Parts: sequence; C-alpha cells; structure tokens
Amino acid sequence: MGKSNHSKKGNIKFSTISDLNDLQIVYGEDVTNAFPLHIHKRICIGTIRKGRGILFHKGEEHILEKGSVYFINSQEVHLIRALDENGFNHLVFSFREDVFESMFKRKINFKYSSVLDQEVSNELIKLYKVIEELDALLKKEYDLVMVLSKIISLYGENMKELDRDKGKIHIDMKKICRYIEENYIENFTLGELANISKISKFHFSRMFKKEIGISPYNYQIQIRIKNAQKLLLKRKNIASVAYESGFVDQSHFTKFFKKIVGITPAQYVKMNKIIK
Repeated sequence: MGKSNHSKKGNIKFSTISDLNDLQIVYGEDVTNAFPLHIHKRICIGTIRKGRGILFHKGEEHILEKGSVYFINSQEVHLIRALDENGFNHLVFSFREDVFESMFKRKINFKYSSVLDQEVSNELIKLYKVIEELDALLKKEYDLVMVLSKIISLYGENMKELDRDKGKIHIDMKKICRYIEENYIENFTLGELANISKISKFHFSRMFKKEIGISPYNYQIQIRIKNAQKLLLKRKNIASVAYESGFVDQSHFTKFFKKIVGITPAQYVKMNKIIK
C-alpha cells in the first residue's frame, strides 16, 4: 500500500496519498501568511477549523469562519489569506479532475465559492483522520466516496443527473457478497468491487449500503471475524489467527473482535473451554 508523503512549511503540513489517486491534503494551523493569486488544474474542497480568513474567488471576496466549506473548481483563479493576525486553521483536499470523472462517471463542478456548513466541515475533518490514521484502503475509499457524494448532492451542479442514473442500474449483490466472502483476507479496493458490477464507485457505494445495510469494509470485517472465531475454536494462537484472518496485527484484531463479538479473543477461547 502506498504511503503518505509529508512535508512541512512552518505550520502547514502537506500530504500526498498515492493509493487514493494522488489525493493531496493540506493541514494548516495558525496560518497567517497570505497565499498569492494562483490557478491549478485540481479541484479543491477546503474547510476552516478555527479562526477567520478571506477567500478571493470568481472576482469576489468571501469571509470564511469556523465551519465554512469552500470549493475551487479546476482552472479558477483564487487566493486565501487570514482575516487577522491570529490566523486560521484549515484543511484542504485537492483532487485531480479525472478522479471525479472516474468516481462519478461525469464532470463535476461546484456552484458555490463557499458555504457555512458545520456538519460537512466535521465530516471532512473526520475523513482526514480516517485517511491519516487507518491502513484499510477499502475503508478510506468508501468514506471518501460517501463524503464527496454528500457534498456534491448539496453543492454540485450535476447531482440531479446522477440521481436519475440510479434507477437504471442493477447490481447482482449476491455475487458481490460472495466475492468478499471468498476473498475476505485480501485488501481489495472499492474500485475492484465496483468493476465487478461495471458501475461507478459512487453508485456501488450507495447501493451496497442501501441493500446490505453496512459498508463493504464493515461487511469484510464481519466475515473476517466469523472466520477468526472458527480458527480460535481450533485452539490456534491468537496472533496467528489475526494474521490468517487478514488483520495487520493482533491489536487491530482484538479491537474489531471485541467490537463485534463483545469480548476479546482470549475471553472467547476461555469461555468455549469452559463450555466443553
């Protein structure tokens, strides 16, 4: 799995996540320096976590405050600077244009320069933590698609067309579930699952959650835990069971096992010994 490449410039951290189509993330704290007018081919979605700033975009000034979410389409001239000497904390996701077209099967643009939406801001911050802290690529991809779907449904220009497409799409969900069950130990991607049904990641993610009730990642985790329970009853070493069930280490395995089963793997083995 590709890793994030980090660099720091003062109080700003830059990350590039190769496994997520070279997604670039800027995480800034107490930013006071003014960024000059500039233009790029990427699509940016940013949010203010603390403080206030000014966005110059489409020939207008927009005041940004905590909870503000702003959108920069490809090739749009813009700049952002702090409104006062205290600076601001911000978080920016920067996407290649083709990523949106691949994910949603059409060109996506945003109607607004900025909006005040604390709920979406919180979801972007939560997404950042998932991307930075977790190893599970399927989880990262799914959360990214779902957050972007919500944002585009609220503030994108072409979402009505995407919703109309939904009625024309059919998925053999049993086939998808069987694939996950037969390959649960593998670290497959959301794109691989969507390709089985020959649909976009966007439509696949929404339809899987609607029909199965949980995300593809959570479904895979549940299959892994069911397999682990069988292995534990064969008196296998817990660390070995973790590895054979597809977990990166025993710590992650124990965390998910307790979350799903309600007790730790060690407690599960002990209880089954008593029953016998």
